[in-house]
Amino acid sequence: MKIEYMNKELTIGQQYTNIVYVCKGSNLYCLKATHKTWGQCALLIANSAHEFQNRLNLYQKLENIENVQQIFEFSKLEIDASAKEYIQTYYANIFSDSSYLLSTKYYTCNIIQHLKTLQTQLQKVDCFKQLLLSVKKIHDLNIYHMDLKPSNLFVDSGTIILIDFGISVAVSTLEYVDNRSAYVPLSDICSGQINCQKFDVYCLGAMLMEMLTTQTPNSPISLYSQQHKQLAQLLNVSAADLLQGMLEPDQSKRYSISECLLHPFVLNQSEEEFFQFKLTRHFKIDHKFQTEMNKLSQENLQKAALEAQNPELNAFYYFLETMEQEPESSSCLVSNLINTEVEEKKMQYTMGKIKGFSSAILLSAIQTCNFDLEDLDISD
Repeated sequence: MKIEYMNKELTIGQQYTNIVYVCKGSNLYCLKATHKTWGQCALLIANSAHEFQNRLNLYQKLENIENVQQIFEFSKLEIDASAKEYIQTYYANIFSDSSYLLSTKYYTCNIIQHLKTLQTQLQKVDCFKQLLLSVKKIHDLNIYHMDLKPSNLFVDSGTIILIDFGISVAVSTLEYVDNRSAYVPLSDICSGQINCQKFDVYCLGAMLMEMLTTQTPNSPISLYSQQHKQLAQLLNVSAADLLQGMLEPDQSKRYSISECLLHPFVLNQSEEEFFQFKLTRHFKIDHKFQTEMNKLSQENLQKAALEAQNPELNAFYYFLETMEQEPESSSCLVSNLINTEVEEKKMQYTMGKIKGFSSAILLSAIQTCNFDLEDLDISD
């Protein structure tokens, strides 16, 4: 395909006109042009055959996913003699004798602009759910974006579109990725062992935080950290939990895409369903085991306390007792526990009459004490 300069206008293949420079992306340049048939297009210009082939192969693997920028056509470019002087003056760094073109649809509404049109938090959460589903589709093909951020997300007729796969990979782990945007986990990069799926999850969590609070995280958010407590106060316990789970510094503990999609906040579920979700995820147990946990007798609890001699377990019983003596809604209790340090005197407890406990109470203990299931002896 020839690049020509005729009648004071640069054209490509005599089909693309009104060519305008847009930006430099990951390993290529982006131009905007008007095509005689397709209308406005984005022209991705690569200056190496290797980069061009890699990008083309990737897009061809993703061609059946509606949430990914689609390719109209691709070609090697040839600079016509009529255009050499003009290109040397205005496009010297963009076009060369080894340039290749990928033509795609040009999108005008990025996700930030789209969010401004949404009136409620529920609408924003629905938008985020679509984003999660979009990323899951590429993960299911073992492709990881590695550069998810607002400038790489557009909305076309209500559908989220992922663009710029310049540093995307088709491997599940990496030792290093060259990315320093405000939305990536630098702790992962410095670790020398990057879980690519969890890397994308962190980026999505950073964007969700911006969607809900207009702020991006300065660093990963640890469980029980001050920032986690502040999020619980600013939003609600369920939203804070999802954000913390996605922005968790430990990749092995960070939520997966599937867990995010099943999270009660994303599904707009009740507080009770949120408590059940937390209990199941923390212990990785099924409903039958939860039922058995809820049937524990006072004797079994007392036996566990005596054998474990664990101060965290003592604190757990303190909160069971508090819940029985001062009943209040589960959400208030959990919120208070997240935002309150356990004082040493509260470690002391008196075993009263404990009739059993609900998953909401158990969650309260989990979030406050972070005890392990191994500390409980539930044998008869």
